[in-house]
Amino acid sequence: EYAKDKSSLIFEAESIYGETVDAKELDELTLNFEEDILRELLVTKMKDLQAAEAKKDDAGTLALLVECQKMSLRLSKIKADMEEMNKEPDFKEF
Repeated sequence: EYAKDKSSLIFEAESIYGETVDAKELDELTLNFEEDILRELLVTKMKDLQAAEAKKDDAGTLALLVECQKMSLRLSKIKADMEEMNKEPDFKEF
């Protein structure tokens, strides 16, 4: 879904940082970008949900609830992925 935006991000990152941008940095930039887009979209959908509830539009409310849930789950996954990316290696003594 974000493949077009990812290509744009890669181009911009390479323009700013040169050819030395590694895959982890690109993945992190992409996840941050996706997270920002999803948060903005979720705010919009939540407002739409309030309006549907006020109109007592059960079908619209249900559809928006499903969309909001999917976005929330994806945001949780992004957060987990970011934490995993930034986790320090766990070295145990032998």
